[in-house]
Amino acid sequence: MYLPSGRDIHARLLALRQSSYQLNGAPLPVRQLPPIMPADLDFAVICHGRNKKDGSFDWLYSCFPNANANDEVLSAPALEFLHARNRNSIILAGLCGADPFHHTDVLLDRVMEAGFHGIHNFPGTSMLDGSFRTTMEQNHLGFQQEIKLMEHAAKRDIFTFAIVFNSADALRMRDAGVHALALAPAPFLLLQHDSLNLYLEECRKVLSLLQGDTLFFCCWPDRSAHAELAYFLHKISGFYTSLPPVDTQGRK
Repeated sequence: MYLPSGRDIHARLLALRQSSYQLNGAPLPVRQLPPIMPADLDFAVICHGRNKKDGSFDWLYSCFPNANANDEVLSAPALEFLHARNRNSIILAGLCGADPFHHTDVLLDRVMEAGFHGIHNFPGTSMLDGSFRTTMEQNHLGFQQEIKLMEHAAKRDIFTFAIVFNSADALRMRDAGVHALALAPAPFLLLQHDSLNLYLEECRKVLSLLQGDTLFFCCWPDRSAHAELAYFLHKISGFYTSLPPVDTQGRK
């Protein structure tokens, strides 16, 4: 099976963005995959996690794997969805880089041989802070392991899409050579009364750090604010967020 290289996928998405097209991506949990790839997505990430009752992705729950997240991405339902995709669809594997039981090259080989177009560091640990994060890092279960995975994949010319929750981690992923990056709001930020403005400022910090050809995505959960974000952040490549929620009557 021929699969385009990381450079090819990056160039394809970059060309779309440079034509003033806004890119859209979304996480798709393995246990709740749609019948087909949603037509309005330019790329998707198959990953561990779950959707809420309204159909939106549960970011907080999904960040902490309660199973082998890497094996889940390579399970039969995930591969069936992957192989049924439109040939132009870009589908990435959400990998838990902090998993101490994986061998990097073996995992990357399995993912690429399965037909994925690249990788994404989710579930991940960038959301964590304080003493919990320090303990994770000291036990080699933290963000540094995700950086190593992404850096190794980039050196193998595998498309790498990173998600972070602050500008400091964005800088570390930039230095690892990732092709694309999404900034999600840290949980504490969402509790602030001016959370959107604080997120805007963090996005500006990240954009000032990135190389000119690094794709940058906003990962703000409230879709009603996307137009405002796009207006104030001219350099963003698009949005990486949940599919549109569905109400309890099944109407979008």
